[in-house]
Amino acid sequence: MADLSDELRQRLAAKPDQWTLEWWRQQYQEVLKAYRGATHAMNLALAEFEDAQKEIETLRQKILLLEADRAKIGELQARVERMADFLNKQKNGGKL
Repeated sequence: MADLSDELRQRLAAKPDQWTLEWWRQQYQEVLKAYRGATHAMNLALAEFEDAQKEIETLRQKILLLEADRAKIGELQARVERMADFLNKQKNGGKL
């Protein structure tokens, strides 16, 4: 019988008391709160990153269009210069 009561005392001594368990619960709640905050911040950052990626892609497309438009403008300017040269030649009797 002495062995059983010693074992029971050891088990009770090894088991955390109610205050320790409450402290653990509080610590768990704090960790859970921090986890929720961190995941919320992470989700916001991911959403902002996705929006930024979409904006970057939109800007890339606009840049490509602008480059194409600039090339067309360059071609048109070259044509206008050739026409101006032609008209100047005509004005001067075909000579420059």
